[in-house]
Amino acid sequence: PIYYQSTEDAIVIVKLRKNQEISLRAIAKKGVGKEHAKWSPACGVCYKYYPLLDLRNIKFEDTGLPTVEVEKNKQEFVASCPTKVFRYDANKGVEIEDPLR
Repeated sequence: PIYYQSTEDAIVIVKLRKNQEISLRAIAKKGVGKEHAKWSPACGVCYKYYPLLDLRNIKFEDTGLPTVEVEKNKQEFVASCPTKVFRYDANKGVEIEDPLR
């Protein structure tokens, strides 16, 4: 870690495992935001979690209901999703339309 004033202010640049090493050559320069935007304390970093969806249509058929009821349950399942992630197709069943909605 790189320490600023105490060990509590440490900034971890890289974590290494046992028997790993890194070769680093660096030049440190202090600057201010008036000089260049790269010295500005604000940053534009963000992250987003991407969902991993796995839809198994076989679970609808395992209920033991008649085919008409199974199709009705599929349509109700699709309609119950407030973000409209799923769609219903009579030939293919329930499908994932847009997982990022």
